[in-house]
Amino acid sequence: MAYNNGEMIIHASDFPENDSLFCSLAGFTPPLQEYRISREPAKSYIFEYIISGRGYIQTGDEILSVKAGDFCLIKKGERIISSSDPKDPYEKMWFHVEGMMLEKAVKTMIPYGVYINACDVKLAFEEIFALLDSGKSSLDRDGYVKFMSFIFSILTVATQDLYFPMKEAGSIAEAVKKYIDDNIYSDMSLEDISGHLGITKMRVIRVFKKKYETTPGQYIINKRVDIAKSLLRNTIMSLADISALLKYANTQHFSNTFKSIVGMTPGAYRKKTTRRSTKRKLPETV
Repeated sequence: MAYNNGEMIIHASDFPENDSLFCSLAGFTPPLQEYRISREPAKSYIFEYIISGRGYIQTGDEILSVKAGDFCLIKKGERIISSSDPKDPYEKMWFHVEGMMLEKAVKTMIPYGVYINACDVKLAFEEIFALLDSGKSSLDRDGYVKFMSFIFSILTVATQDLYFPMKEAGSIAEAVKKYIDDNIYSDMSLEDISGHLGITKMRVIRVFKKKYETTPGQYIINKRVDIAKSLLRNTIMSLADISALLKYANTQHFSNTFKSIVGMTPGAYRKKTTRRSTKRKLPETV
């Protein structure tokens, strides 16, 4: 058993056992508050299962969250940064896989560079780890066949929402919109929406964007800014009160978000719209 950056390595191989499919590295990540690893880019296909806790995967400008029970596949070539949540650091199982057979399967089955889904694949991970941690330097024929079957079992279970949807996409998008509209004054996350509807976060984003041509996150931002505009025009509520009502972290966050959408600060918008309203109400002079 070896350790690398706090991670427990149970299998490492520099030489492919089979060009079609082989595991180059596998291990466990214990709960580490300061865990952070950068892959620039990922040299293999990375399979991960979150046993407990929470963490994050940054890909480009997007930060995806993962939690206990999530399966994650990071495609070869993706540039990502993985980190644990300091307040609830995750524990995870992971392995790196390569091979022509896997590459063709993943390209066919998964259209995303990073794919996350809450699905029951823990047993398959444990079976794979039992094969890799058997003390043998390489898998024999029977071991290789089992390894291959577990890999494709994981892929099949993890992608069933993509190919065997439980609900019509249009109705899901409408349900997402209704959930957001009904909870616009509450703290709300993509995890809350996906959990409420019982579908993956990836699917929530995909079907919503297809119908409304924007992401759920951007829709929430735009809707809250529209509400803020109405409150600034029609009430004397302070910026702090509006910020708190719409669940912004603080007034500065509210002001920055508002300005990025409207092109001016909330204070400037209130002055401009109030001035216009006052001018319209002035009586005509004789």
